[in-house]
Amino acid sequence: MAAMKGAHRFILLLILSFAHGFRQGITPSRTATQLSVSSISRELLEQMVVKEQAAPRACDEHVWRQDKLERRLGDLWKGSHATAPLHSMEIDVGAAAAAPPVVILHGLLGSSRNFQSWAMQLAGMLEVPRRVILLDLRNHGESPHMPKMGYLDMAADVVRFLQHQKIDKASLIGHSMGGKVASAVALLFPEKVEALGVLDIAPVPYEDTGKNGVWTEVNTLLNALSEMPVSRSESSSVGEDSQDVGGDILGGKKEADAWLRDRGISDDGLRAFALTNMVADKDALGVSRLRWKIGIDVIRSSLGILGGFDIGQGLQESATAVGLTYPGDAFFVSGGRSQFIRSSHLPELSALFPNFKIAKIRDAGHWLHHEDPAGSQEMVKTFLDAQAQNNQ
Repeated sequence: MAAMKGAHRFILLLILSFAHGFRQGITPSRTATQLSVSSISRELLEQMVVKEQAAPRACDEHVWRQDKLERRLGDLWKGSHATAPLHSMEIDVGAAAAAPPVVILHGLLGSSRNFQSWAMQLAGMLEVPRRVILLDLRNHGESPHMPKMGYLDMAADVVRFLQHQKIDKASLIGHSMGGKVASAVALLFPEKVEALGVLDIAPVPYEDTGKNGVWTEVNTLLNALSEMPVSRSESSSVGEDSQDVGGDILGGKKEADAWLRDRGISDDGLRAFALTNMVADKDALGVSRLRWKIGIDVIRSSLGILGGFDIGQGLQESATAVGLTYPGDAFFVSGGRSQFIRSSHLPELSALFPNFKIAKIRDAGHWLHHEDPAGSQEMVKTFLDAQAQNNQ
């Protein structure tokens, strides 16, 4: 089936994207139960973000325990949750900001550095100067490792960052997984979001439970990465095993590349990208030892969650079941050779984002910001400048 093939490509292209660095009048039904659930979810997240203070990288403060949460949310929020202080990178625009900041969110296995060049060029193109900030999401880049990777958690991380930076409102631009995080922030905290830009992803579940499953190949990759004989990161998460994987510890990226190739990861670009998430340290004897910078085990165990879009309704339900909409302007950009945004997604987009527009870069795939940086920058620049002018 074409849909299944498109779904199959979702996670693979999601990762491969970093190896290279309409509107319809449909509105969701908002019952009293939905309104109650969504308002409670929002209230909890607000408390979580407002009450958090700067925390050490282990981030074990202000963990919300299951018994307290279940009394308030029932089955919508299970387990322990805490926000993470996200690492950020800011582009020096060389001028006083005249509009709310732009915050850019990367995708799975990426980091802020994947968008650094793209963001610098975008900042120089804007007619209305803005702060341009790039974040490392939890378990990625230089941000702390956390035991959970749900979209509620990651949305709360972003809002925590905005509050700690005293940013009342920002325009969010997210690619792939980062686009889902940005969408979750806009739905849960619309007053914090001036405008929403999403690059080649829809707020829908992409997973499939067919006989072979669409996760087979990505699980092969993540299994191989998690089994590599390297050290875990020095910034391990709450409850994350920080012990070395058994076997002789690999000392360099050439060894690691050969190790992955021998285990069936044949794509050169994919292997190279995966290895950007590793660093080499020297032990007491001066011997080089590789370690992961990312929270590889949590990422691996969260693939099903990341493929969905659970903001309180559960993985099996549409996000419209929560009863939330984002009233601001939303701009979705799809790659003409990508299957991530399809016509079947438009009713969901319209229900969640009534003021959405969509554009296509015909000769680009999922990694459109790399394949056509100028085209994607021009689209985002036009969208942001229009927002700034409308708000003057």
